[in-house]
Amino acid sequence: MKTDLFPINYFKSVWSPIQAFKNRHQLNWFHLVIVLLFLNGLMTIPVTMNYTKLDSVSLESFYPNAIKIIDDKNINKLKDIEYRNGEMLFDAPFITESEYGIMAGGLSLEEKEDLAKENHSILFEQNQLIIKESNRPEATILYSKDFSLKGLTRAEEVVNEVNRQWFNQNRIFMVMIFSFMISIFLFVMLLLITFGSALFLYLTKKSSITSIRTYKESVNLILNLLTLPTFIAVFLSLIHFDITLMLSIQTLGLVLMLLFVFYKTKLNDNNILNTEQVIL
Repeated sequence: MKTDLFPINYFKSVWSPIQAFKNRHQLNWFHLVIVLLFLNGLMTIPVTMNYTKLDSVSLESFYPNAIKIIDDKNINKLKDIEYRNGEMLFDAPFITESEYGIMAGGLSLEEKEDLAKENHSILFEQNQLIIKESNRPEATILYSKDFSLKGLTRAEEVVNEVNRQWFNQNRIFMVMIFSFMISIFLFVMLLLITFGSALFLYLTKKSSITSIRTYKESVNLILNLLTLPTFIAVFLSLIHFDITLMLSIQTLGLVLMLLFVFYKTKLNDNNILNTEQVIL
């Protein structure tokens, strides 16, 4: 009898719990690893799409002290500056100091050298903003064409605009970093669900009523049953992204599929044969 090649045999096994159990022998360990990566890739799609919709990311996570330099007192120096095509047009240089560091703008070269000696500082230049915090890499943020702080009266508003400028410049990098971090988390969760569930199935081999004999069979079965819930979780997450909900749907779906398999087959191949004979 001719058997289908991978991945055709895999996709033929995932739409029916009975077929998932019947075809639990078809994949080798290499194929199982490919399926794990495939399912994790599916779960990462909503994550990446969600982060591409972000307008800003808080700089406080990266420069917790320096960003606090911007307060309600020193922003008065910023709101009266003229802005044109993403440039700050300084009438005169300014330097303000707070307990967290120094904020300055329009400085001369000599004044910049003095400012570089400070541990924490924020420097506004004509075309860019430079944020410095000790023991962290210096951040240089180029202004976009629509950059303006004119009329902003609260420090929070200024910080939000600085966050937006920084994120616009680093959008691709940040989306990649966040997606990679969440993808690693999802992969770890997938491994725990898959190999943990497979272990419980494998332990049933001690019973004479089950046809499961190897751990690979158990892993194959779990991945077969996990595929459809994963598709559903991803689809719903594209409509409304919630990583907790996505994982819950995937896990609950697996449990329901396992219950259906047990109800129909009792984990025994003879029950499948008896069912097929009744149908015929």
